[in-house]
Amino acid sequence: MTIPSPTDAGPLLTDEDVLDRVVLLVDRAFRRQLWLLLLDGDGVQLPVLPRIDLPARPDPRLLRVLPDRLDVLVQETESAELVLVYERPGRTKLTWADREWLGALVAGCAGRSIRLRGPVFAHTHGVRWVGPEDLAGPAAGRGHPP
Repeated sequence: MTIPSPTDAGPLLTDEDVLDRVVLLVDRAFRRQLWLLLLDGDGVQLPVLPRIDLPARPDPRLLRVLPDRLDVLVQETESAELVLVYERPGRTKLTWADREWLGALVAGCAGRSIRLRGPVFAHTHGVRWVGPEDLAGPAAGRGHPP
């Protein structure tokens, strides 16, 4: 299978378009990392695909600085939107650590110039959207395992 370049693959106008692109790029999780899909004003993915390795346990320092770094990246690339893809091998159910990572990233993007799409969760069995109800699970916001 040939993976088209982001600019040749068409714009990501709908949620289904985003999920299709994530399946094309990530498919299933193999490591713990954050993918950043940067989109222009027409929804076309920019030809840069940063990935950030994440430790298994949320790092408070990284949780504080990462939204600022994402904001700088969005501004410097003149992106209109950012799609966050959280990749973690394992089961489809979000863990307390997943909620901690994703909740902090979503909250951190909210107060900046970042127009966020997603997040999308890539796990061993595929990909899915993460909604506010997913982040409000029983362990959300505790900072430690239940």
